[in-house]
Amino acid sequence: MSTGITPRTTTHTIYHGDDMERLGEMFAAAEAAERFEQNGVARIGDVGDAQAKKDAYYAAADEAATRATVIRLNQLGRKAFRALMTEHPPRDGNEADKGAGYNEDTFPEALLAASVVEPEFRSNAERDTFLDNLAEGDFDSLFIKAYMLNRQVSADPKLARFSSGAPMFGETSA
Repeated sequence: MSTGITPRTTTHTIYHGDDMERLGEMFAAAEAAERFEQNGVARIGDVGDAQAKKDAYYAAADEAATRATVIRLNQLGRKAFRALMTEHPPRDGNEADKGAGYNEDTFPEALLAASVVEPEFRSNAERDTFLDNLAEGDFDSLFIKAYMLNRQVSADPKLARFSSGAPMFGETSA
């Protein structure tokens, strides 16, 4: 029996320049065109040709993805994760830290430093500069993903095959 478990990973994609703004505008235009075609109800700026607008959006998204930075995170493993939390204990008198179970100022940075496996960095200083230059929202998103890789129970996709709930995606039950 093998004792090795391949660490779970997740990715976070950061689009460059105005790509997200441009893609958001294209997505909104495609939605408006679809709404117009389905309902015949137009709002200001709604025009048809939804499929052409969707195709343009998908092509632009694919093209933007070639410029994007993809960050891959690995889980640390139970003992390494706990050791890292122990290295960053809650500060005395800090209720937020106490609730989180770690120092909210130092632990996120340390967890990301230990979790980021791509892109590869030549030095810790290069990695730290990369993390420092992230937008706060991207940093927070990366931290949450890294934290959940280590704290969340692995899901069993087989459990989701049958449900007593309402059908999803046009499925039916036998």
